[in-house]
Amino acid sequence: MYKFFVLSIPLLAYGWMTDPMLQAPTPSSVNVVWFTDGVGEANFVEYGEGLSKTAVCKTIELSRIREESTDGRAWVFQPVYRHEATLQRIGEKTPYQVVSVDSSGKRMKSEVFLCNPSPQKGKSLKILLTSDHQGKPMVAANLQKVRKVVPEIDAIFFAGDCVDHPDKASEWFGENGFFACLQGRAKKELHASVYQGGALLQYAPMFCAIGNHEVMGRWSTKTTLDAQFNDPYPRLQQEYDLESVKDRSFNTDTYEEIFHLPKYYAASFGDVRLVVLYATRIWRSPQLGVKGKYTENPASYTRPEEWGYGDFIFEPIQKGSAQYAWLEKELQSSEFQQAKYKIVMLHNPLHSLGENSIPPYTDPVQKVAKNSSGEVTAICYHYPKDQDVLIRDIEPLFAQYGVDLVLCGHTHIWNRFQSPTGVHHLETSNV
Repeated sequence: MYKFFVLSIPLLAYGWMTDPMLQAPTPSSVNVVWFTDGVGEANFVEYGEGLSKTAVCKTIELSRIREESTDGRAWVFQPVYRHEATLQRIGEKTPYQVVSVDSSGKRMKSEVFLCNPSPQKGKSLKILLTSDHQGKPMVAANLQKVRKVVPEIDAIFFAGDCVDHPDKASEWFGENGFFACLQGRAKKELHASVYQGGALLQYAPMFCAIGNHEVMGRWSTKTTLDAQFNDPYPRLQQEYDLESVKDRSFNTDTYEEIFHLPKYYAASFGDVRLVVLYATRIWRSPQLGVKGKYTENPASYTRPEEWGYGDFIFEPIQKGSAQYAWLEKELQSSEFQQAKYKIVMLHNPLHSLGENSIPPYTDPVQKVAKNSSGEVTAICYHYPKDQDVLIRDIEPLFAQYGVDLVLCGHTHIWNRFQSPTGVHHLETSNV
């Protein structure tokens, strides 16, 4: 029997779920975003000298964000409202604060923070390269150290995997969640110390890539969020643009609603041209005899709807795909070619020392074995090494068009090297 319960997530003062974060800077503007558990009567940003200017917000309610009970047996929708305003005609270190007015007319104000437009070319920048936070034990401590050692970060490049379960509210908004750690509001106990994270998002915009933990699996009202996350189902190529297939396959809806970022995109930031790709796939266990990378569970041989179909790729990126055509056009563009620093960010590494990078990045080839009676005796998946689409199709573009740095995550290690073609590769994590 499915049960519902009352949700309780520790919130910031005034019932706010986050401090503001900065997004989408231009040479004269920046967007301010924050989240509350109620829509409010009014939401706006005061900014500029003496906070004399006002920017009105656009507000949406997140459509899929939910929370589970402590025993993991039930979930309920969590009201989360996203507010976003564009601050126009700003200069460096422009003061701002966000304001929400509740139904009683009470004005709730944040602290006053500082924002900047996109930096001019030639300016020296400090950019934090990170990924794979996922509520890991050291995230708050590491970010607190970042804030102490480099107090003025200009931007954050995040190579995917913000949280473990993308539809789980507490992993984004809880006291040790994604936003709390990146905004200096965490309360993480570790070795008799309490770490707060670092106040970063209030001052520096973040550019994010989609990792496998930004992708939710098949929708259900009868299973837990963890079960749904681990149950993505592959799509046919012709289904990719159909809205109705999300519930029965996979989606990135919560990620897109939180960040309002395209699945793949490019942005200029000072001397940097950043190209962000959607290159990730479902992670499954390497163990044999289960719904994993290489096999199916023998108990499901007669029930294809329960198969996992191996480590399949979420978004096509091979030559001939829409993403490949977009990438090639972007790499040829004047914005990219004239940039001093050319960076490509994606979640899945091309080369790696980590076990998460195997098998090869290609769609699995299914082989079904049957006995003389026609009964299935084995279902196995193979990944032809010569068909790794990142190595075969994407890496040659990086060398051809002069990419300086490929930033990736996924394997939870720190690893850097230079390829024979001169392209630098960096695997990062929450460190």
